[in-house]
Amino acid sequence: MLQLTLPGIPVIYYGDELGMHNVSIPFEMVQDPFENKRPDMGVTQRARLCSGRHGSTQGFSTHVPWLPVAKDYEMSSVEVEVQDPH
Repeated sequence: MLQLTLPGIPVIYYGDELGMHNVSIPFEMVQDPFENKRPDMGVTQRARLCSGRHGSTQGFSTHVPWLPVAKDYEMSSVEVEVQDPH
């Protein structure tokens, strides 16, 4: 709420509404060619798979995701939020 009262543009990053955190991605898993040349300038470290359901693929596919899943994905998924009465 405070963010809406301050000057500037309010921003909610993908997954913030679920309480998701950034995922630490090992350099060898980075697939962004720009980030391979300039690791400090890429976006992969801020990318994350939005958790839809429980499970290692988050309910979107039967394949292994190309980015790692957060360790606390079972606590911050869409499925968990829908079932929360608060």
